[in-house]
Amino acid sequence: LGDVYKRQISEWGRYKTSWGSVMTLQEVPTDLWAANWFYKAHTDFMWKATDYFVCEIFEFFVPAITKATALIARIQDAPVSDDIKNRYIAELRVVRALWMYDLFDLYGPVPAITDPEKILNPTQDFTVTRPSREEYITFVETELKEVINAKILPVAWTGSDYGHVSQATAMMVLLQLYMHEGGYCRNKHVGDYLDYFKKAEQVAKDIMDLQYYELQAEFKDIWSPQNQHNNEIIFALPSFPIPVMGNNFLAHVLPTDYKSQQGIPLTGWNGFRTPWEVYDSFDPADKRRQVHKTEYWNGKEMVTGRTGTLEYGALPMKYQENANTDGTNDASEYVIYRYADVIMLRAEAKNEIFGPDGGGTPTAKELLHQVCRRSFDNYDQTDHKKKIDQITDIDAF
Repeated sequence: LGDVYKRQISEWGRYKTSWGSVMTLQEVPTDLWAANWFYKAHTDFMWKATDYFVCEIFEFFVPAITKATALIARIQDAPVSDDIKNRYIAELRVVRALWMYDLFDLYGPVPAITDPEKILNPTQDFTVTRPSREEYITFVETELKEVINAKILPVAWTGSDYGHVSQATAMMVLLQLYMHEGGYCRNKHVGDYLDYFKKAEQVAKDIMDLQYYELQAEFKDIWSPQNQHNNEIIFALPSFPIPVMGNNFLAHVLPTDYKSQQGIPLTGWNGFRTPWEVYDSFDPADKRRQVHKTEYWNGKEMVTGRTGTLEYGALPMKYQENANTDGTNDASEYVIYRYADVIMLRAEAKNEIFGPDGGGTPTAKELLHQVCRRSFDNYDQTDHKKKIDQITDIDAF
């Protein structure tokens, strides 16, 4: 089981920050991301199927699904108690479903092997084929719903088990799946998109009804090294200040001449940036600006201005300086899912079903206000709240 989890937290690629990771595959082709590195084929949508950064996630996690499937079957015959068996099998089913969802989001239905018999007792004529969209979605949905309904996993893990998938993790993956398909069906004019949004709204409500998760009072505190394991985080990857197991997001961001004013030895690769047009689109009073640095200390002076190392944008430093580091890899947990996502997705689903003001309390607007409220002092008296309150149209919302 440990090896299965390790496949999620490798330093290079997969679920953290390097080129070819889930993060970069999702973010690089958008206008919300920039880099001092030359990613032209990636940013211009000119990649090929053989390009490393495009295929690494596919080549890594499709075989990982096979491994998880085989392990589920083998655990069933293991000489351990039923409680341990049920727990490990439930975790493996959620991890496998998480991988399958992220692969689906990036590549569509992938040829995943979920029949243990084909793995443990393969025949000579065995072939792997790409399943239909409906088959793929049904499998992932069924896996998650069965684990959720069995209530074998806790709402959240603490102590040495922190970082394992939980009941809420399973619910979060299911919520994403429903929202993904609701949008797909609506945009493609196929199927019943409202059915997916209704199911998504219910799952989001179920997560909120757990009454375990909550928004942090300050946006920047979600990722603070002093506030690890906070109750906004639904699923995170634990990190350790060593190669492979560390969080090296800061190394991807920091300029090469960056010097910590706290005296922490830090590596800078001068890469990721938040484009200035994105940074400037936020109100100066928006507290989310606090995790984007527009200047830095190089050991002699403050580097300012929008040229040189800062030409492409501000420094996205939601992962803040952490003294528990080897200089490149630090111990800041890498956040995958958080409670604000649940509130925002529920707001989106409720808007699709009922419009911005319908569907009882809380309405889509009220849910959106919950998240926006911490971004501004005296939010209820701001023009931002007034602007949202004046929206009556589903598409406008």
